[in-house]
Amino acid sequence: MAYLGEFNADQYEEPQSFEPLPPGEYLAQVVDSDIKDTKANDGSKYVKLKWEVLDGQYAGRMVFANYNIINNSPKAQEIGEREFASACRGMSKLHVTDTEELHAIPVIIKLKIEPGKNGYGPSNRITAYKPASAGISQPPAAPAQQAAPPVGAAPAAPVSPQGKPVWQQN
Repeated sequence: MAYLGEFNADQYEEPQSFEPLPPGEYLAQVVDSDIKDTKANDGSKYVKLKWEVLDGQYAGRMVFANYNIINNSPKAQEIGEREFASACRGMSKLHVTDTEELHAIPVIIKLKIEPGKNGYGPSNRITAYKPASAGISQPPAAPAQQAAPPVGAAPAAPVSPQGKPVWQQN
């Protein structure tokens, strides 16, 4: 046993959900950014942007996007640079020298859900960016309602949102 003193769980908010947001368009802004080395540790680098949804029922939720900017695979680098350029155009930032220049600019991002892979569950992927002034043309889909189990049915084993006993978020 270990004495905790007077710990009060009511002082802390519930952690946010890591389930993917429904497909659709969201008003969001970059709240954090960095340039990181890839796992290959071969000199390849990517820009990491953390987007925060600004309004609606998902306000405060985060979406993460990585863009290869230096990569040994010319194709991977070209795709990453094109996607990063699209994000910059959505923010009306055509010339960028520091990722902090991309912070706090409202943008409409369009999300889809990517299936899980490599032991990870499904996740959101940003597929398009446009200036906030363009407005939302495709609102998020309503979350699917789960059917209640039949009366007398045994309760399901607890699982993560991705259907696995142990869940990790990248």
